[in-house]
Amino acid sequence: MQNPYLCRAMRKFVCTIICAVLANFAEAQQQTVERPLLVVGVSVGHLNEAYLSMYWSNMGSGGFRRLAESGTAFEDGRYAYYSTSDLVDVVTVATGAEPVQHGVQSEKSYQTKTGKFEWTAQDKSVTAINGSWRISGRVLPVTTLADELFESTYGQSKIVSIAADPQISSLQAGHCGLALWLDNLKGTWASSSYYASKLPAWATRKSADDYLSQTWEPKFPLSYYMAYADKKKYAFKYNLKDVCANGRIYENFVTTPMANTAVRELAEAAIQNEKMGADLNPDLLLLHFSLQPFFKSDGAAGYEVEDAYLRLDGELESLMKMLDRQVGKGKWLLYLTGSRSVPDYRRSVNEKLPAESFCSERYATLLNSYLMALYGQNKWVTGYNAGRIYLNRKLIGEKNLSLKEMQEKSVEFFALIPGVADVSTSYRLADTMSGDGSLQLPFSRYSEADLYFRLAPGWYEVDMKGIATGFQSTTDRSVLFYLCGWKIENRVVREPVEVLGLTGSLVKWLGLMPPSGSTGARLP
Repeated sequence: MQNPYLCRAMRKFVCTIICAVLANFAEAQQQTVERPLLVVGVSVGHLNEAYLSMYWSNMGSGGFRRLAESGTAFEDGRYAYYSTSDLVDVVTVATGAEPVQHGVQSEKSYQTKTGKFEWTAQDKSVTAINGSWRISGRVLPVTTLADELFESTYGQSKIVSIAADPQISSLQAGHCGLALWLDNLKGTWASSSYYASKLPAWATRKSADDYLSQTWEPKFPLSYYMAYADKKKYAFKYNLKDVCANGRIYENFVTTPMANTAVRELAEAAIQNEKMGADLNPDLLLLHFSLQPFFKSDGAAGYEVEDAYLRLDGELESLMKMLDRQVGKGKWLLYLTGSRSVPDYRRSVNEKLPAESFCSERYATLLNSYLMALYGQNKWVTGYNAGRIYLNRKLIGEKNLSLKEMQEKSVEFFALIPGVADVSTSYRLADTMSGDGSLQLPFSRYSEADLYFRLAPGWYEVDMKGIATGFQSTTDRSVLFYLCGWKIENRVVREPVEVLGLTGSLVKWLGLMPPSGSTGARLP
């Protein structure tokens, strides 16, 4: 005869084991899902890896440290091409394609019909909504990650893109979703009819004016800052409305940390009001923060720069805490990509460091004079922008001249100019594109640029008045980026990886078709 007490004890033991297993299974189900319910893509313009390392000891535990200590850090993400444009790199990640496929080469594009440069994403066929910018993703000849997600869920996935910069917000989304940006004339959150007929109520509750009423001063005591060790014991205190009013108030505002606060708060409003990550259809939130130098800054890194980094660290912490509460741990995936480490020679505190200015307008004029000596008194050079020179193709055709020959003659002249590190023609780059070589210049088959050049180390472009344009030399093709949340394990990847692999891996994890221009690369 069985002992009833032993049987009860055995049943109790077995029930306890089963309950523990079920509890662990339920917890595991709660912590992770088969695919992330919300993907948050964060790009940070002007993120300097050296500054990030310098200020790391003062970072909190929930921002950059959380990305590094609970996610995967890729220390050497590589782009195949040289560029100093945040817009180009953002579009590269969004499309999983290089410029040769996605067509974006810089913030402005040359229009052969008018002979003028216009904003790359400008679209006069759309209407500005709550602002003044008429732009869209129509310029992209390929699809984006957002487009493929929208298609795969028959439009059920919620897609929101937010940035202070209109073109970044528009082109990182592509052809679908809701793209929002800060209007530089009104200071309101705005969009275009390409993305919405009107803005949702949650997007109109705040504007830049709500932040301009604030005062920007050090977030922490001065002794907390690395700059204090250099005996720069000044304290800054800016009434934003007053200090930004000198000139273009809203364009000045986006160089302050409060613009990042505005982006983060609107992102949280989007998650909450659109119920992003609340159902089984994955949603996508694309954000762009910026660490561009404060417009009044006139020297190397000081309190303002360090404070901007520490405040961005706090924005990331607030965002991830909100994701934990609203979506749930293990259900969201966040990736963060930074900018390339391009030195700003104009802001060097050491006057002995090599830095030379390069006036593209002057050399384009000289090139035109050289071509006139060869081919006659005409305007052969029609434009230049961000390392690209445009020849008068219409006139060349009318004169029955060889475009290829004129490009080669132009290269012979331009290669001899001091400050030019590399110069090539569109014909040469097109041949490289169809072969096995890698394109190191941001060439696009959709562009009508004829010469592509890169400045030598230590050189930066200026206009005829000597004012820096932002185009400068770059030899760095690497960038730091992070993955955090969902099923991402904690590790550091030190070997070089293609940044394009990020898009390929997201496509795989979300179960999507790759964007139409994607290279197919994936992270290791």
